Amino acid sequence: MRTSSKGRVLQLLYVNDTSDYTAGITDTQRYLHRQFQMKNLGHLWYYLGLEIAQDEWRILISQQKYTSDIIEAVALTI
Repeated sequence: MRTSSKGRVLQLLYVNDTSDYTAGITDTQRYLHRQFQMKNLGHLWYYLGLEIAQDEWRILISQQKYTSDIIEAVALTI
């Protein structure tokens, strides 16, 4: 994160850690942690309105919550 009088810049990085190459992923995370202020938030489950569910063989992406929020917002205006 960089902050100045004009604003703030955040960089988000997602690493798909479903690979068998866990040593390489761990090394990369350690390197990035030394270079940047960062947090490991664990498995990705919600990002920019997308719900993400993962298992060993697939990644499922849905916008069910986003769609429900839109329907609810419209219903409140009727």
